[in-house]
Amino acid sequence: MSERPDLSAHNDAPDVTPLIEGLRSLDPHQVKAELDRQSAVDPSVGIIIAPLTDMEATAVNGQAFRYYGARILGGHPEDPRYVRPHVHQQGQEPYLILDGTSGEMNTGRIIDEGVAWDDPRDVSPGEVIVIEEGQVHSLANKGEAPFDFVFASPDSHLQDQTLENQAGDRMFTDHLDNPLPPHYPQEAP
Repeated sequence: MSERPDLSAHNDAPDVTPLIEGLRSLDPHQVKAELDRQSAVDPSVGIIIAPLTDMEATAVNGQAFRYYGARILGGHPEDPRYVRPHVHQQGQEPYLILDGTSGEMNTGRIIDEGVAWDDPRDVSPGEVIVIEEGQVHSLANKGEAPFDFVFASPDSHLQDQTLENQAGDRMFTDHLDNPLPPHYPQEAP
């Protein structure tokens, strides 16, 4: 049996405890209501993202982290819906799973010109996951019902890095070898 990847903060990383406390303080019913008001799927990542503007930003290691609700629409086990795999070079990104029955976190590292994927990890409501700087990540919904979660991130994590926007810190893995976890359908969601 393979060991589960460590998805919690490393000892040398900034302490994200204040961010996790902020995520835990959010009212799941209000987050769900905000997500229900949103209908547009972010075309870059394939999910619904709602800024939680009632929550003030939290400073960690010189960066302002804001809070967001997110929803991965339902699919089925053979055709899961997922966050398009990406990586951030600056700042961690904590998640708190709110609702859903078939969530799966996939993480890996970029090695040479490809992604070395860890074994997938099932996640459930109430679970906290901390994505580290430089860690490729993709959360999948293998169930038919929506899968809701909240996360904290700097604004740059929601901006795609392009030639025109070098300040963006969301870089997709599409151009790399093995850009998707091996068990995902090999086409974009």
